[in-house]
Amino acid sequence: MLKLSDDPYVPKPNNEPPNFDMHVVFPTTPAQHFYLLRRQIKRNFRKPLADAAWKGLLRLSVKRVVLVLRKIYYDLIKEREARGLNDDVAFVCIEELSLFPFNKLTETLQRYTRTDEIFYLQEEPKNQGSYTHVASRIQPVFEAIDYDGTLEYRGWKESALPASGIGKLYAVQQKAVIAAAFESL
Repeated sequence: MLKLSDDPYVPKPNNEPPNFDMHVVFPTTPAQHFYLLRRQIKRNFRKPLADAAWKGLLRLSVKRVVLVLRKIYYDLIKEREARGLNDDVAFVCIEELSLFPFNKLTETLQRYTRTDEIFYLQEEPKNQGSYTHVASRIQPVFEAIDYDGTLEYRGWKESALPASGIGKLYAVQQKAVIAAAFESL
């Protein structure tokens, strides 16, 4: 879906609205899911909306900023509380991938001016998930907030398979991904 979108790699000058083919979104809460659908209906134009939300969603100054999406967000929140790191780690959920939310992400990351590091965490292999789509788009956001670091990736290593297909192996991989968010804290 992301490769089919015509999402620009840098923000348009003067906040000019981009022309786009489709939206690709990963809402975090049921309320956000509702408003995405509402926005789709209320607009005076129609563009495809690719909603890749976790199906369970329908039922339901820091040291580190972790950019994430999808259901892993909830697992990370639980783990952060269990480790007592609520004041050390902030999670920022990127919920719309195309059109990339340059302005919204810039506003959000500006709140974390004293962070030591910002990285991207995903539960898919590096070459299978959204990292390849967002990595180059996040760099202009870093420039806008005067963050001199680069976007580091944490998660599964590259793989020809999108998932292992074995429940026990997946559980081990998922536990390692969650641990990577808190490594060295």
